[in-house]
Amino acid sequence: MKSFVLKSLREKKNFYLDTKHGENMEVVLLAIFIGLFLVALSLKIGCQKKEKSKKSTPKRDFEVLITSYDEEEEILRKTILSWKNLGKPIWLVRVKSLSNDFQEFLEENGVKLIFQTKDVKGKAGAINLYLSKATKEWFFIVDGDEELASEENVKALLEEEGKLIVGKKEFKEKSFFGKVMNSTNNIFYIVQCFLSEKGRALFNGSAALINTKIAKRIKFKNKVVEDIDFSLNLIEKGEKIRFVDRLICRGKEPTLMGFINQHLKYSYGNGEVVRDRVNKLLKMGKIAVVLVFLPLLSATQSLLIIVSLTNPLIMVYEALLSYIIYVLYLGERSLKLFLATFVLNFIVMPFPRTIFFLMGLLGIRYSFKTTSSFKN
Repeated sequence: MKSFVLKSLREKKNFYLDTKHGENMEVVLLAIFIGLFLVALSLKIGCQKKEKSKKSTPKRDFEVLITSYDEEEEILRKTILSWKNLGKPIWLVRVKSLSNDFQEFLEENGVKLIFQTKDVKGKAGAINLYLSKATKEWFFIVDGDEELASEENVKALLEEEGKLIVGKKEFKEKSFFGKVMNSTNNIFYIVQCFLSEKGRALFNGSAALINTKIAKRIKFKNKVVEDIDFSLNLIEKGEKIRFVDRLICRGKEPTLMGFINQHLKYSYGNGEVVRDRVNKLLKMGKIAVVLVFLPLLSATQSLLIIVSLTNPLIMVYEALLSYIIYVLYLGERSLKLFLATFVLNFIVMPFPRTIFFLMGLLGIRYSFKTTSSFKN
């Protein structure tokens, strides 16, 4: 097999790497992907162990904050009724107007409504607006289209240590592209397990329990990724952010282009926060590794795509080992679903992600269109 591979490589007339370098590159890539395989295995086991060894903590009194831009009233109604099952006070911060009938529905269900005026910018402004009126020690934040998935899983977050505890969310539709987008988000949860070990997980906008006092003290700033910025500010203050590998809520499935646009926003915002904290990165440990390493991984993947045009075996190796990790961590064996997820994340997205990260890093201004639930 080895001699066959080397012979194939020699026959490529436009192959700009010689056989020795090509061989070495394949060995290095194999070592990298085996390393990723072992990391994914350890993270999976680590998350499972954590679930079994959870320590009890005092009961936390909380209320639910729903942030809404322009969701249809019927969608918003379902969201509110699902969270009402927790028996906790509900606040709704809304940008667009609501019908009189819907406002009566809110009154009947005890939902406190705050309209967000134009001078209050973005989701950060919406949260700060709520904080000025908050009455409980903790609040649970969700988007306007995200229905409660499990009361039991919410209790798991309440038992976790930290000032900000993050859970999982997914798209509730069962279309094929919806499954691909859920798989893409699940890749991020592998990273969350890695960060949570030292109390440095990342808040990703919703499905999270937040200490009200801490949030009032630090405040949310109007950034492209206000959630990541808040996470870093919290960590810099010495506070812990934990991730619990439990599904908390299910939201409406976006279009595929809307989903891609959201991830480009993350890349741009990551560039922005790295630029703002260049002098602090060395002191931030694992969080700095993620902020810098993930964009570098996208850049490296972009180069691998170019190299694989002349040496397809590189991409084959990557796909094979990625599939093993995919099955191991996500428990999903569908080859069709994996291939779609792999193409989206490792072939379609690396170049755009790299470009948008550099734009954010260099301060090149770009406006992301606002849509429902502040999903940009």
